[in-house]
Amino acid sequence: MSRIQRTGISLLQAIETGESQTLALPPKLSPVGRQTEKRTLGSHRKDTQNLLQLKSRKGKKMTELQTIHARLEEAAFKATDNFCYSCYKVVNGDRCPDCFSDDFMRHLSGVGVEYGTEWVIRHLISQNCQPVDGEEMFEEILDESYEEVTIGCCTFSPSAIMKELDPTAFRIGVTENLDSLAEDCQLYESDGKYYQTTDIEEMLDEIESE
Repeated sequence: MSRIQRTGISLLQAIETGESQTLALPPKLSPVGRQTEKRTLGSHRKDTQNLLQLKSRKGKKMTELQTIHARLEEAAFKATDNFCYSCYKVVNGDRCPDCFSDDFMRHLSGVGVEYGTEWVIRHLISQNCQPVDGEEMFEEILDESYEEVTIGCCTFSPSAIMKELDPTAFRIGVTENLDSLAEDCQLYESDGKYYQTTDIEEMLDEIESE
């Protein structure tokens, strides 16, 4: 028995018994259902496109950061020497001539000896680049976005008001602004401080040209 036949029998039974029934049209027969389905599919496609675009932008930013970090690692290797801890000496070449080990530490003249390159990268950045002033940057954003407040003969900047009345919100704003700029690859974070990406790239260009 088809769905339409069952619907007709239910309607006849309702008429005989005097009961009222609300009979819903099958989804395939309902124009409203078709429109809703189209809207749902359209919204889903739009959300999917937006997600793909967001992932694409994030992927591009990650690629830029990865490129900068790869260049920093190369600069760290270039600025340091192989150091054999067992023999406790600087080694030229890929193996220690005395113990034949190739498990080297990195030796930075006048600074120290340690495994890995992260400590070398932090040293290169701190010695060659100037960290940004996060508070000053956020103050400029506030003062450019809002008008000054005048009370009597006194005029106050928006940044001074927020910093004085709600220092917690001000500090949060400073941190979020720095994180946002770092995500956009405008800043590079190193050892808890933020540096202009352009400054780091200029430093790398000088090291690579030596």
